[in-house]
Order: sequence, then structure tokens, then C-alpha cells
Amino acid sequence: MDFLEVVRKRKTVRKYIVGKVISDKDIRKILDIINLAPSAKNLQSFKVLVVKSPKKRLEVAKACYNQRSDFVQNASLILVFCSDPGLSIDNFGQRGEFYSLQDATIAASFALLAITECGYSSCWIGNFKEKELQKVLSSKLHPIAIITVGYPDENPERKPRKALTELAQYF
Repeated sequence: MDFLEVVRKRKTVRKYIVGKVISDKDIRKILDIINLAPSAKNLQSFKVLVVKSPKKRLEVAKACYNQRSDFVQNASLILVFCSDPGLSIDNFGQRGEFYSLQDATIAASFALLAITECGYSSCWIGNFKEKELQKVLSSKLHPIAIITVGYPDENPERKPRKALTELAQYF
């Protein structure tokens, strides 16, 4: 697929075929693409926690408040993007914490496109209990986004987008 085709094909999916595994080769390809994401001063002040275990996926689902946890636990894979501000703060002072959040968010955006490029579907989740998620994943890092990955079991309509006149403001 060319870049524009990948961008246009990507959409949120919340229903996955249960039990289908994503190959380690494809996980590696997704991570390789994430690794190419730009970051402040190229510090890459983020981490990606890769959740393959069905038991851990269920625990992550429970940390997602009142969302339909079935689609979270039924995903073949979960990627949790965390800011890792230490190095960024060392380089930029307290502002580095914000840059680390940006780095993790940019990386997660690259992940959505990489997942689509590999033929899978995804859903970005920002609604979760941070402390519970940290406990489940034995991590002190700050989770920024959860991305579910799987084989789609639905083909939702693309949601309408804003008109460019609403999106952009020229000066």
C-alpha cells in the first residue's frame, strides 16, 4: 500500500476474530516502524509494552474503566505506550516531561499506521486507570495510550471528518 492508501484505510475497529495470533515477524515490523517515529532531540523518551498473554490482556481490559472490555481482551495483541520522561527531563528540564508525552503520542500514531500496513485493525484507548494499569504491567512508566490490535471481525463505516475550513486556520 502507498502511504495515502494506508492513511485512508485506517479506522477504529472494536470487534476482533478471537484466537487468531499475530506473528512475531509482524509484531517486529510494527515495532520497527514505531522506532522510526520522530521524537524530541531523537531521545525516544517512550516505551512500548507489548501484551500478548490472554491473562494479561484481560487484566488490561479491566483497567479500561467502563469500556466494553470484551474487545480489549479479544484483541490478538495490546500495545501500551508509556512516556519515559527521565532522559527527556535531563535534556530539557521540567519541559521534558511534556516532550516525553509528545514522543509517546507520536509513536502511537505511527503504530496505528504500521498496524494498518500489516493488514490488521486497531483501536486507540485513552480511557484507563493509570495506577491499575501500572500495577498490571509491573511498570512505573506513565501510560499514555492503549492500542488494541487484531484481525477485524467487523467493517465499520468510516466516520465523517471535519471540513478543512473547520480544521485549519490560516494566518
